[in-house]
Amino acid sequence: MKDLLNKYHLPKKVEVILTKAKEGGFVVEFPNLEGCFSQVEDLSQLDGNVTDAILTYFDVPRNKAKKMVYVPETKVTQDSSIQPKDFSTKAEFDLFVAA
Repeated sequence: MKDLLNKYHLPKKVEVILTKAKEGGFVVEFPNLEGCFSQVEDLSQLDGNVTDAILTYFDVPRNKAKKMVYVPETKVTQDSSIQPKDFSTKAEFDLFVAA
């Protein structure tokens, strides 16, 4: 798996900014990955969408990354903690590789 990380230059940790969208759901931005973003309807989709966005950004074939997932350092569970528009919440996601 280490070869995969090196080959695609995958970060072990990424910063994510979550902002409530006025039309519903959340906008997911990656300030250190230019042009990389995602959107989720609710926070239960966050891990999968963050992982998918990062793997897409680094052009990693999904069949090679089946056991990889980015998970938040701390659980992001409260919708009320993320405010609309100019207010956002930052979170750090770590790469987890299943055995």
